[in-house]
Amino acid sequence: MTSVQLAKSLMKRWQAFPPSPSTDAGELQEVFRHANFVNGTEAERKAIMLQSSESKYRSELAYPWDQYFGMDLSPLLQGKAVLDLGCFTGGRGVAWFERYKLNFLAGIDVKQVFIDAAKQFAALKKIPADYRVAQGEELPFEDNSMDAILSFDVFEHVQNVQYTLGECHRVLKKGGKRDFHAFTISSVRKRWSKPTMKLSKSEEKRRTGISARLHRWSPGKEAIRSTGRR
Repeated sequence: MTSVQLAKSLMKRWQAFPPSPSTDAGELQEVFRHANFVNGTEAERKAIMLQSSESKYRSELAYPWDQYFGMDLSPLLQGKAVLDLGCFTGGRGVAWFERYKLNFLAGIDVKQVFIDAAKQFAALKKIPADYRVAQGEELPFEDNSMDAILSFDVFEHVQNVQYTLGECHRVLKKGGKRDFHAFTISSVRKRWSKPTMKLSKSEEKRRTGISARLHRWSPGKEAIRSTGRR
């Protein structure tokens, strides 16, 4: 018996199934491909979306982002306009808004269902927020419009890290902060070594030039950086 056959045999013998999203939506995006969500009524879908948002919200409250940086981020973020890059269903961003007393929250993610959930949760919490479907490589915001950009475990998923960093630099105000938590960037570069977006030569040169000047990554199990625009 090969190792693959053995693995299949063990998985069939001790099958495991995730809990139904009707009772526990969890924090993963796979819940939105579950039959209970796909085939659910509008009310059932909204309930699952809300559970997803609340799960991320509770997670952030239980282990605040400050822990990753070893400092209170409030002095840097209080009263600021902040972009949540890769906001998912909005729970973490709302927790940031409340904890750091933000003035305004914007967020992007790649699927409409995530944005719909984020809007729903922000409205429930009475948070002034602007959520949009977009990619990090092409942010739908004006130049110099954000005081800070926060992102949690997103850069390992973007199509092109350099373009995304260039866009972050573009929308940040002078002196703005970019704080993010990401997995090892070397693995990200291997996975997305070839950009999938078609840009003009001048635009590609602009984006890659900006990010090259701003960042030099060092190896490690995780990369955690806080950088300011200069």
